[in-house]
Amino acid sequence: MAHSSTPWINTQVKIIKGNWKGYEGIVKDVRRHMSLSGVQLLVELSVWTPVQACPQITVDYDDVREPSHWQPLAVFAPLSDRQIYFAPNKDYRPMEYHVPYIPIFSMNMPSVCAPTPLPPDSELEDLPSNAWWDPRPHSIERLEHWILDPRLNGLTIEVSVSVESGQRNSAWVTISDGQIYQANKPKTLYRTESIGFPIIPPLAKTEKGLLVVVHGEHIGALVRQIHYFNLDRKPWFIAGIVINGGQEEKESLTGRRIEVSQHDVVRVRETSREEMGESNFLSSTGRVPHKKA
Repeated sequence: MAHSSTPWINTQVKIIKGNWKGYEGIVKDVRRHMSLSGVQLLVELSVWTPVQACPQITVDYDDVREPSHWQPLAVFAPLSDRQIYFAPNKDYRPMEYHVPYIPIFSMNMPSVCAPTPLPPDSELEDLPSNAWWDPRPHSIERLEHWILDPRLNGLTIEVSVSVESGQRNSAWVTISDGQIYQANKPKTLYRTESIGFPIIPPLAKTEKGLLVVVHGEHIGALVRQIHYFNLDRKPWFIAGIVINGGQEEKESLTGRRIEVSQHDVVRVRETSREEMGESNFLSSTGRVPHKKA
C-alpha cells in the first residue's frame, strides 16, 4: 500500500510496452522489484472493460512515460531525499522516446482525447503497407471534405446523403481517386457536400463489423471493436487495427489497439466481388472485401 513518501502517486502515465501499450492510467503504488529498472508500478487504467471499470495492472517502471513530456517518471518528477528508496537501479538506463508527430486537423476533436503515440520506425517497417496509417505529414487539412482523404481511397463505406427534400438517406458509397460513387452503381456520382456521417453511427457496445477511422491521426486504419467505454457520457471504442481487412481467412489483428470515439469511425462493407460488381471492384487498393457466409 502506498504511503506519504511514495513517489509519483496519482501521476498520469502512458503505457509504452506490452498488451496495454498505448493506454493511459494513473500510478496507484510504487514498489521495489527484481527487474532491470528495480521498480514496479501499480497503474489504474483510464479505461472500461467488459469485466471491470478502470482495471489495475502491474507494470515495470520502464514500461511507462509521462505523456505530456514523454519522460521517465524520475526525470519528470525527481525524487526527494525521503523517496530515494524508490530510485531506479544505478545501472539501469531508460530507453529514450520522443514525442511523436501528431497532425493538426481542422475538425473539432474532444479535448480529452489523448493521441496514441506512433510506434518506432522499426515497427512501422515490419508491418504490411496497409496495416497502419501513414504517419508522415499530409496536406489533408486543405481537403474540402473528410471523405476525400487519400487513405480512404478504395473503400466502400456507409454514409448519409442529402436529397432534394432536405432529408438525409443512408447510403453505401465507394471512394475512388477523389470520386464518390454509389455502391454497385459506378455511374452514379455524389457531390462531396452531400455526404455526411451515418444516420445511425456504429454502436461502441455492440458493433462487430469492419470499421475505418475517419478522424484524427489514425485516419484510414481498418479496425474492429474489442471493448468499449464511456468518456464524458459519450461512447468510445477500444479498437484493434487489422490487416487485410474483410478478406476471408486473411484478415488478422496487428496487435495494436487504439481508442476512438463513436463518431471517429464508419462502417466498411464486407462483401464479394460478384456482389459489388466487377466494375466497382478496386483490387489495386489492397482492401479486398470478402463474401459473408
